[in-house]
Amino acid sequence: MRHPTIVPVVHSVISAHLPIMAAEATKWRLAYYIPRTDVPANLKEFVAGYERAGIAVLTDRSFAPDASVISVSGGPAVTEGQAATFTFTADKAPEEDLTLKFDRGQCHGCDFLTPYLYGYASVTLPKGATTVDWSAATVNDGKPEPHGWTYVNLYWNGRKYLMGSRQARVGVFDDDLRVSLSVSPNPVDEGKPASVEAKLTNPWTADLTVPLVVTAGSAEAGDYAAPASVTVAKGKTSGSAALSTVADLDTDDETLTVALDEANLPAGVKAGSPKSVTVA
Repeated sequence: MRHPTIVPVVHSVISAHLPIMAAEATKWRLAYYIPRTDVPANLKEFVAGYERAGIAVLTDRSFAPDASVISVSGGPAVTEGQAATFTFTADKAPEEDLTLKFDRGQCHGCDFLTPYLYGYASVTLPKGATTVDWSAATVNDGKPEPHGWTYVNLYWNGRKYLMGSRQARVGVFDDDLRVSLSVSPNPVDEGKPASVEAKLTNPWTADLTVPLVVTAGSAEAGDYAAPASVTVAKGKTSGSAALSTVADLDTDDETLTVALDEANLPAGVKAGSPKSVTVA
């Protein structure tokens, strides 16, 4: 009895030598059993089409008994400007140098990589070794943007190697986070509360404490109670703290200024605009 090799197909057959469209491959995720003696000559191109669609390909060792199974994994997340590292691992050491082929890129709309780090690349797994690292430099561009990731997609190479885990990502955190302030309502009636809000340009990876400096203008120290900081919860883009005022016998309008304590902002956080608000 011949043992079947399992491959995914578009619709239900693979007999016709038609181009494999990634959109169709994503839409139809059916399985078809093909005896190994009946594997078509264009199987490599067929599987490559499914690789592009992100669907699993052959990992049956009986298809290539001496081949290593290669998997790729991503290292820890980095801050932009640091290198993102990927590790390629073989379940057994190859008997000769093995060229591993892959493509690389980043999340849609992200801007962490220089142009030459797009597209196809390769790394050599030396004879007798089971791991090799490859790194992608990221760019510290000085502008605020959402956090994202860079990735690699391992490509199948037939009898040279089989594939385990074929895609990996490494998170990239933007270090150009900006924080700005607002106070509402403004002006505020004496004896009524106001809210001091800190707004981030994108979510942070942990709770973020934004320090404040409050300076009395025409107001006196006993006319208000202002917060020393505002906390923005992990994954959020804003947080608020209460500013209370005291009704007194003075008839003049009074002012105070709430500002970012720029000297004590957390690492990686910069003052945005506005960075101070005068409260009347």
